[in-house]
Amino acid sequence: MQQVPGLYWKALGASGKYASYEVPISGMGIFAPINTQLEPTNDIRVRKAILHIIDQKNVIQLAEAGVFPPSYTPLSEGMLGYDPELAKMYPHDLDKAAKLLTEAGYTKGSNGWEKDGKPLTVHLTAISTKAQYMAQAQAIQGYLNQFGFKADLEAMASPAWLAANTAGKSTMTPSQYIGVDPDAMHFWYLKDQYFNWSKFSDDKLAALFDKGRSEVDPEKRKPIYVEIQKIIMENALELPIRQNIDLTMTDKSVKGLTWAGGGFQYFGAVTID
Repeated sequence: MQQVPGLYWKALGASGKYASYEVPISGMGIFAPINTQLEPTNDIRVRKAILHIIDQKNVIQLAEAGVFPPSYTPLSEGMLGYDPELAKMYPHDLDKAAKLLTEAGYTKGSNGWEKDGKPLTVHLTAISTKAQYMAQAQAIQGYLNQFGFKADLEAMASPAWLAANTAGKSTMTPSQYIGVDPDAMHFWYLKDQYFNWSKFSDDKLAALFDKGRSEVDPEKRKPIYVEIQKIIMENALELPIRQNIDLTMTDKSVKGLTWAGGGFQYFGAVTID
C-alpha cells in the first residue's frame, strides 16, 4: 500500500503487523505556486507576507498528522542544488507579515485587512479527489483567515483544476512535481511553460536555466541551481509545504522491495517468505 494517509500510518505502524518504508521522492516536494499576476498577490509584499504567515510544521500537523518533514525551499532535500540556507528566508513571523501588508497599503480593521475599501481576498484551489491537497489547502486557508485575509477555497475536479490554474484564475494551489534533476524547476518558472502557474517571467532566470542545462559538471551546476532557487524565493513565487515522501507498507513476508529514482517501485528482486 502506497501513499498511506498520515493518521493511518501511525495506527497501522503501531500495530506491528506490517513492514513500513518511508520512500523519499526526488523533485520539488509538495508546494503551492503563488500567482504573480492576479490581485492581490501581484504585489510581492503580499506574497512575502503569506510566506511569513504560514507555519509549515503546523500545516502538516493539521493536514497529515505531522508525519512528514516540512519543506522551505523549491528543491527537496538530497537534490543537486539543495541549499539549507535558503530555508531561513521566511521564518514564521506575523509581525513581519503585518509590516509588509502595511507597506503594501493595507490597513487592518475589525473585518480584517483591506485597501481602498476592499478586503484582502485570495482564492485557493485544490483537487477535490486528493485528500492531502484538500487538507493542506484548508490548513493554509485557516492561517490566512485567522490573520485577517478573506481566503476562499474551491474544491475542483482535476480537469477543471488544471484549466483554472493554467488560466491564472487561482491565487495558490497545493501541488507536487517529481524529478531526478534540478532542471525540473524550469517547467514551473519559465515563460510559456504549462506549469508556470505563478505567471512569472524573468530573463536572468531563463539564462540561468540555460546555463544549468548546458553544464555537465555537477559541482559547477550546483551553484547555478542555488541561484535559481534564490530568485524563486526572493520573488516569493511559491510556498514550499513539505518533503515528498511515499509512506509505503507491505506484509512482513515481502522481502527485497527497492525503489528507483523518483520513488518508483522495483519488484524485480522481490521474494515472499
